[in-house]
Order: sequence, then C-alpha cells, then structure tokens
Amino acid sequence: MKPAWQKYLIILIVILGLGVYLFHKVDLTTADLGRHIKNGQMIFEGHFKEIVSHNYYSYSYPESTFINHHWLTGIIFFLIEKGFGFGGLTILYGALLIGSLLLSLKIQPKLHPLVLIIVLALVIPLIGNRFEIRPEGFSYLLFSIVWLIVHNFSIGRWSKKVLWWLPLIMLVWVNLHIYFIFGLGLIIAYFVWSLITKRDYTPIILPGLVSVGACCLNPSGLTGLIYPLNIFRTYGYNVLENMSASYLIERGLTNPVYWWIVVVLVILVVTSIWQYMINRQWRDLIIQILAIIMGLVAFNAIRNTALFGITATVALGINFQRLIKIYLDNPRRILAITGAVIWLVVIVIFNPLVSARAEALGWGLGEGVGCQKAAQFIKANNISGPMFNDYDIGGCLIYELFPDIKPYVDNRPEAYPEGYFQEEYIPMQSDPALWSEYAKKYQFNVLVIYRADLAEWTQTLLGRVEGDNQWVRVYTDERIVVYVANDTKNQTVIDKYGQ
Repeated sequence: MKPAWQKYLIILIVILGLGVYLFHKVDLTTADLGRHIKNGQMIFEGHFKEIVSHNYYSYSYPESTFINHHWLTGIIFFLIEKGFGFGGLTILYGALLIGSLLLSLKIQPKLHPLVLIIVLALVIPLIGNRFEIRPEGFSYLLFSIVWLIVHNFSIGRWSKKVLWWLPLIMLVWVNLHIYFIFGLGLIIAYFVWSLITKRDYTPIILPGLVSVGACCLNPSGLTGLIYPLNIFRTYGYNVLENMSASYLIERGLTNPVYWWIVVVLVILVVTSIWQYMINRQWRDLIIQILAIIMGLVAFNAIRNTALFGITATVALGINFQRLIKIYLDNPRRILAITGAVIWLVVIVIFNPLVSARAEALGWGLGEGVGCQKAAQFIKANNISGPMFNDYDIGGCLIYELFPDIKPYVDNRPEAYPEGYFQEEYIPMQSDPALWSEYAKKYQFNVLVIYRADLAEWTQTLLGRVEGDNQWVRVYTDERIVVYVANDTKNQTVIDKYGQ
C-alpha cells in the first residue's frame, strides 16, 4: 500500500496536469456547448420529441430526421448553467476527466508512484486534448467505471454481484453520449477474454445481455442502439476531430498531440511485446490489447485521444513496472531522473499549446469572446432573418439567437440530409451563380460568418461578399463579421454602422 503522501502526490499531479488544459473560461464561438444547453432548455419547454429526432433548430431543413444521442447531457448542462453558471460547467467537466483518470488507476493499484509519474507525463497531453466541454466527459468517467467493474470481476477482486451495476450504468450512458458503445465493447471484450483464459464466464452473460437491452431504452429504441455504427454514413462534411493523425500531420497542422499519439502508441506496443516476451505472464494481456486498440482508434480519429490516454495509463504502468523489476535492482533514483526528464520534454513540447490558452485560465464564460457581441448587436438593432451562417458558429448562434433567428446550418453533419453539404452548402459558397440562386431561395437578410473559418469555400464567400454591393458590412470584431442585405428594410442600420 502506498503511503498517504504518495497517493496525494499522484492526485495533485493529475489535477494540476489536467487542470492546465481543462480549467479555462468558456469560448462558445465554435463550440457545441451552447447548443447542448439550448437542448436542455427546449426539452423543459416541451419540445422533447423535436430535440431527440428532428433538425429542430435550422430553418433550411427542419424536417430532416436524426438521432440525438446526448439529450440527457443537454438537460444536465442546462440545469448546471442555470444554477451555477458556466463556471459550474467548467468544474463539472474537469471533475469528469480527472475522475476518469484517477479511477483507471484503481485497475492496477500497486503501481510504483515514480512509474505513475512517468506514465502521467505521457498520457495527460492526450486526455487534456479534449478540453472543450462536451457530453463525452460523461463517457470517460463511465468508461473507467465499467472497466473497473469488469476487470475486477475478471481477476476475482470483486464478486459477481457487482456486474449487476452494468445495466443501470448503460441505461444512463446510452442517453448521455454515443460512446456507450465502448461500454458494451468492454463487456464483450472481457467475456471473450474469460473464454480464452478458461475462466468462469457464465456470471457475465446475463448482466451483459440485460445491459444490451438497457441500451435499447432510449428515444430511438433499437435504432439508437446501433446508431454508433451508422452515424458516419450520412456525414457529408469533414470535421477535424474525425480525421486521422497521419492526415493532419501530412497537412502540416501544428498541434503536437497528433504525433504524440504515435509516440505513445509505439512506446505502448514495444514495451508490451518486450515485457511479455520476457515474463510470459498473460494475466493482464487484455489491458494491453484494449490500450493498443484504443490507440489505433485515436490514431484513426483524433477525437478519441482521451480514451487512449485513459487505457494507456494502466497498460504503460504495468509494462514499465515489470521491465524495471527485471533490469533494475534499485530503480528509485533512475525512475526519479527519468520522470523529471520526461516531464521536462513534455512541458517543452506542449508549452506553446498550453501558453496559448493561459489567458483563458479560470472558469465561467469568457468576456468579449464567442459570438455574443455580434448577437447582441443583431438583437439591439432589430436585424431579422433569414440568416446565413457558416458551419463553425452554428451552435453559438443557436444559444444566442434561437428561436428569434434560426440558423441556416450548425455543426451537426448528421442532422442534415445526405448530400446537403456537398451539393448545397459548399458549392453555394464557391460558385457565385449558385450563391445568387440560394440567396434568392432562402431570402437571406443577414450573413453572420466566423472570420477564422478554415474552410476554403467560406473564405471564398467572404472575399466575394466584401466586394458585392448587394451586401453591406455593419459589424466586425476579432472573430465575427455581419453583413445585411442592401435594401430599405436595413437602411437604418446601414446608415448608422455601414462599413
């Protein structure tokens, strides 16, 4: 058993290490958070059916159907924001991620503290990369809880009675976030592992089947259960977090976490093979297998870096500790030096990323950021829709302007018809003739665009509209630009603010 001070040291490192990433003022500009809060509000106002099954917010395709797999998170976020403000949401999300990492350490509680310090240096950048407040925070915590349950039962540390917590957890999880599928994956993985290792697998069968049934208790039933397997079939828009690390590295994006995934995955694979070739101890091989699988999943889609970090924490800890016992008689000094060097390297590598966010450290809603000022300008000057906006700021505009002004689009590709982005949204911004056609069809009166949108077509539209006398720029800040149609309806605001 570790002395109390060592336990507190590990907890402190986790809180400080992840806190640098997680405890920052909220910027709603391109975030999903505003829409999640609005989801909760609309559900309380009696629009549950529309929120969970239809593209309720957009006026362009309001009848488009989809599955809202995080509706319960919207209720929680709305209640916390109403009761404790955005600061409450910051603390909640930080607690979810910190708690998930600390719980994962319980899977292998006998790891040497100095080994853990080295491991934490490797995994904290992966987990901290998912710093934006999202429903997935609940998934990280529930993933660690389910993993702890099935693993401790598998090795005989806990009795089979604990397995009956799984259906209840999965019932809640399926309505919080789409990553519930990873919870079912853990149950299936440990069932298969029990078969392979010839352990008693029968106690997990019935709780596992009931867990699958519990996942059908969502607004979409069986369709909701299999939705994680189908969600990308109608995606018509490339979202950065769904891209692979190799794709982003090849295109020169500078976030060091993209290749850090590769570094940690290589270390994990090499040390796993190395220690098993020497030890021939297969008892915990399931942990290494899970971590490597999650590493490959994260490499394929960077949105999964946190789950990789959580699983790699345990797997790397086991690998390092076993190798140290083989090669070092008195490892304390070497471990301390190694840990210090690795932390120094991590700080140097990730310092530019962390420093860029230093001004936002704290909690609550950041002042003067997001689309708040632009929305206030629109409301103060009675500018009406229909509104055209770019994909990135749809969630922020929903939070600030809905239902008075509905967005043209928002950042939920799955909520729009198949082909919409490739056949309408992108071409209309690139092609002047198509832009005129759709501007007439939707009768756009105001354009609200995120100036830093990286999409080539949005930048093309910005350049064209700026020189088009049919539109007048009436508002500009460091992030948002607002144009209104050059007609008599907007004459007052044009005379006063036209640029």
